[in-house]
Amino acid sequence: LQDLTVEVGDYLHFQWTGSDANPQGNAGNGRQGTDRSNLVQVSDREENVPLAWQQHTLLHNAVADPSDEAKALITKFAYINQQTNLCDTEDNDENSVQNCKQLNGATATF
Repeated sequence: LQDLTVEVGDYLHFQWTGSDANPQGNAGNGRQGTDRSNLVQVSDREENVPLAWQQHTLLHNAVADPSDEAKALITKFAYINQQTNLCDTEDNDENSVQNCKQLNGATATF
């Protein structure tokens, strides 16, 4: 693996797709038969738990500017517009729309 080095002013383009109609047994995050993806910063490539929003520097340097706008942007990409007030952090039901950890409340488009 090689790290990507970017400079201030560089642009990165990336894209991903999800689905509302994955064949059974081919589902990703999201409810059965769907696939959802989000964008979060992790501490290193061996981790799969996002950093706290105050530590993010990927979408916005929240370390230098821990503003409400920074938190909103980071939350938007992490939860992909799920209604966070309806999320149940203890819910582990793979098909519950309140299980926001699995992106179950997210729509197909973001």
